[in-house]
Amino acid sequence: ICERQKLEKQVLETRDDEQRRFSHDLHDGLGQYLTGILFRVLALERDLAADGSPRAESASQIAELVNETIAQAHDLALGIDPVPLRTNGLKCALDDLVKRLCRSRSIECEFECDARVECGDKAAATHLYRIAQEAITNAMKHSGATRIAVRLRKDAGGASLAVQDNGSGFAVDDAGCAGRGLTIMKHRAGLIGAVLEVQSEDAGGTLIQCRFALPQTTVAA
Repeated sequence: ICERQKLEKQVLETRDDEQRRFSHDLHDGLGQYLTGILFRVLALERDLAADGSPRAESASQIAELVNETIAQAHDLALGIDPVPLRTNGLKCALDDLVKRLCRSRSIECEFECDARVECGDKAAATHLYRIAQEAITNAMKHSGATRIAVRLRKDAGGASLAVQDNGSGFAVDDAGCAGRGLTIMKHRAGLIGAVLEVQSEDAGGTLIQCRFALPQTTVAA
């Protein structure tokens, strides 16, 4: 079992490395080209407006479309490689995730983080991010929740990542559509030596909590 887990972890890490390279190419390549196009269109709009041409409005509309495309490319690149290589990378990534997923939905979302929590390992941080992403997506798709809270906190012996909603809830042994997502989350947790706990009732509300170890330097702080 240990050898299988090591192999699965290596496969996922290789895939994550490939996704990271693709994300950088998308951001630094396509993103830069689109930005160049935007500058040219804006210059064209100014020239047309200076000449009193009615086509200036069309150029302005094209500029808006290009700007929206740049934003979508940025979001796509961020979704592929979400956790930045810097201090508090997981915290920043989760904060952005909550804002992006709840931006266009009538759901109240909040993110709380203990300043002392620092994962320290990008691969583990990415797995934790994906667990939160899956939990939030499940809540939005299946629970009918109007409120979702994401919390990253330090506790005895390590830290915990929790996603809680006020949705319809479900019987954990009969998760239905959400079952595959729970299986993936548990698998990711196992790969980083974490423990995933699910508390849900038919009466309503679900809490998904992942407990994980912190680097020794962080625990001792």
